[in-house]
This record gives sequence, C-alpha cells and structure tokens, in this order.
Amino acid sequence: MNTLDTHSSQIVSQQDTLKQNNKKIYTRLVAISDVYIMERDRIKSSFSILEKHNLENIQGKEPVFGEDLLFYETVKKFSTIIPDVYDNLKTIDEFIQNGFVDTLHFYGEVYTFLNINFNKIYEIKDTTAISPVYKAIKASTIKMSVSLDELIPLSQEYSENTRELANLGTELVSLRDEKIFLEDQLFEIKKEYEELSNNISKIESLPKLLVLLEVSSQEITDNLEAINYSTLMQSKYYPYYIPERNKYVVMNWYNSLVESKNKFDSGKEKLNALQNSFQHKHRYL
Repeated sequence: MNTLDTHSSQIVSQQDTLKQNNKKIYTRLVAISDVYIMERDRIKSSFSILEKHNLENIQGKEPVFGEDLLFYETVKKFSTIIPDVYDNLKTIDEFIQNGFVDTLHFYGEVYTFLNINFNKIYEIKDTTAISPVYKAIKASTIKMSVSLDELIPLSQEYSENTRELANLGTELVSLRDEKIFLEDQLFEIKKEYEELSNNISKIESLPKLLVLLEVSSQEITDNLEAINYSTLMQSKYYPYYIPERNKYVVMNWYNSLVESKNKFDSGKEKLNALQNSFQHKHRYL
C-alpha cells in the first residue's frame, strides 16, 4: 500500500507538470486559432468563387519573385502542415468547442485545392473575376503564415501531453482500485489476526483462570477470607471474567464500616480528652 501511495503521488506530480505545460501551449494555440478563425469567412467567400471557376483549359505558370512567390511557397506549406495539425487537435475538446478544429479541416480542403491549381489561378490572377479573391486569399494566407511553423510542434506536444494525461488518469484509477482491494484484504487479515490474538491471550491467561477456579472452590470461613475473595473477583487478575459487582461490594462496605467505626472511636477519645482538659481549667478559674 505504501508503494501504491508513492506511485500515485508520482503520477499526480507528472499530471501537474503536464497540465502546467499544456496550459502554456494552450494559451499560444488559442492566440493562433483566433487569427485563423477570424480569417475564415474572407477565405471561405473567396474560395467559393475559385472552386467554381473553370480552370480546365488554362495552362498555368509559376510566380518567380515577390509576394506572389511567397504566397505560392506558403500555400505549399499550408497544404502539408494543416492536415497534420488537424490530426493532432481533432480529438481535443477545447479546440473542437472553440471552432479551431473545424477551421483547420476547412483550410485543409482550401490549401489542397490551391496547391494543386495554383499555377492556373496565378495565370488568371489579374482577370476581373479572379483578381479580388486572389488578393484576399493571398493577404489572409501571408497573415496566418507568421505562426505556421509553430503549429506542428505546439499541436503535437499538446496532443501527446493530453494522451499522456489520459493514460496517467487511467493508471491512477487502477492504482486506487488496487489500494481499495488491498485495504479490504488488510481489514480481513486484521480481523483474523485479532481473533487469533484474543484466543492466544485467553490461552496464555489459562493459569490465572485455574487460580480463580481454585480460589472459588475454597470454603470461606471468616470475614477476612470473604474480603480477600471479593477483592480478587473484582480485580483484573483474569480479564475475561467480569463478575457482577453487587455480589461482592458488600464486603468492601464492611471494610468501610470498620474504618468509619475506628475513626469515630479515635475522634471520641480526643473529644473526651479535650473536654476533661477544659473542665480542669474551668475549676481553677
């Protein structure tokens, strides 16, 4: 049981460390998710136009410098990183509830499409229909890319910590169940031991019982023997026999009566002596 308590304490300490670590990671992930969620509507409206546009007969070309090249490289990074981040966080309640998981799932679809079709979209980026949506997605993507490199290590560590916390919680419950089982066993062992101990104590006290039996079988012939018998019966000489007090207390009353009579006689003598002394002095006065 001591080993279980030590192990349980170690697990609780591990849990505290993981929770503190996750608290810090959570704060950073929430800050990132706020930006991603905020950009979602703009990207969604732009993407709905892009995916409906017929790109089949467009040959396509790659950007070679500037913001367009940065946009292209960022799209490629998003297309590979976002699915992994989604896998890391898709079962985490905190990020399901705040909408980040759903946003990541949507971005996975968006950036997969953009990565596959970027060259074609880039070729027609200056057309009236495509120019505003291209610029909107480019601006949002570059804005979100500031924290892109953090997403995988943070989400991975948070996910691993969360799984480890769940495992430690299961292990802690198992240890507590085992402790309860051992406590029940210990209780039964103590009951058996106490019963055995009592029986051993009775056996060890058997000679005292034999003494009591011997004393009680003797005939009481005078008051002194009666008082001695009474005193023995009321003592804890043999602890497993408790006689009725009323049977023997009268013997002690006799002792008290004799003692009171002796004190009375002694007091009476002193009073007589005092009275004689007083009468003697009065006569001379």
